[in-house]
Amino acid sequence: MIILKKSLSGNYNAGEVNSYIKNLRKEYELSLKDQRKRIVDLRDDNKILKSKLETYQKKEKALSNALIEAENHKVQLIAESTAKANLIENNAKQMIKYYNTKLSSLIERIYSVENNAISVLQSVIVEIAKLREREINNDTEFKLNSEVEKIISTKSIS
Repeated sequence: MIILKKSLSGNYNAGEVNSYIKNLRKEYELSLKDQRKRIVDLRDDNKILKSKLETYQKKEKALSNALIEAENHKVQLIAESTAKANLIENNAKQMIKYYNTKLSSLIERIYSVENNAISVLQSVIVEIAKLREREINNDTEFKLNSEVEKIISTKSIS
């Protein structure tokens, strides 16, 4: 900093004042030039930042839309999957009912065949018993006839 000296008359030296003002003006102009350059640089930076901000805002909007779309798609998929699952479950229940009915019918037929088989077996057993009884009777009758013939033949011979 320059210190201005007063003359004996109490006034400042005009040359020193002019020199001081000239130096002050140079410093001011340099400072102004630096400030203007700084303003230009800041404006350039501001433009770049605004451009980046717009890009990020567009990306944010796109991501937001994508998230909303994904959420909607998720809801739709869940609804479709639930509907398909319900359809599959209902089909399975109908098939179970159908096959249970078929199984019941087959079981009834098996019991009917079993009862018929038992009835036939019982009839066969009765017939076999009758045949055995006849055979025994025939055999006994044959033996009796043989014995009677023997007796008759022995009496005839004697």
